Amino acid sequence: KFEFQGETYVIKKIRDKGVGDRSTKQVSAIHKFFDDMNRNYKYDSLSLTQSFSNVLSFIFADTGYDYVIVDDFENQDVGEKFGDAYALKLFKNALEIFGSELRIEGKTVYLETEIGSRTDIQFRYGYNVTTLEREVDTKNLTTYVKGYGDGLESEYTSPNAAIYGIIPAEPVRDDRITNMETLEKRMMERINDTPDLKIKVNVAFIDGEVEEGDY
Repeated sequence: KFEFQGETYVIKKIRDKGVGDRSTKQVSAIHKFFDDMNRNYKYDSLSLTQSFSNVLSFIFADTGYDYVIVDDFENQDVGEKFGDAYALKLFKNALEIFGSELRIEGKTVYLETEIGSRTDIQFRYGYNVTTLEREVDTKNLTTYVKGYGDGLESEYTSPNAAIYGIIPAEPVRDDRITNMETLEKRMMERINDTPDLKIKVNVAFIDGEVEEGDY
């Protein structure tokens, strides 16, 4: 483990490398929260429509962590069996279902619709950005999805299929859905019709304070 900016991180991978007559270590670590949550298994389960608070209470029970819901979140359908999995997996699912972002301070997790704030701080190549890397990942790309509800059936093809071709997503199957609008909403949540894009920069200096989630 090691401390960084007042938070504890757990080393999960170590790489030793010889450079001339010197030896270096490169480590990969995750915040202790994620390591602890991945050691806690939930054998029970929830079902049907639940509040965000009910779901989080179920996930965080006996984990040693607290949570604070900062913004308002509507109740959501969590499915027929939300549980029987590690707390970390359930927590990630809950963030997707309710559309929440998180920030961690010690043993407390804050849930918000959007963390960070909008600033006028600039990152410019050749000014304060020294290196820039761009990564495009298409392994999770999907452009087509089918949906089945109670007496309902629908399908959707993304316009991006003209670029990437027809790539099926796992279909939505839920007999509790009796409304076409709900079915189509679930279908659109299932599809991922644009490549995942990551941009990594090394910054020499920053004019102002920058926090996670800032624009």
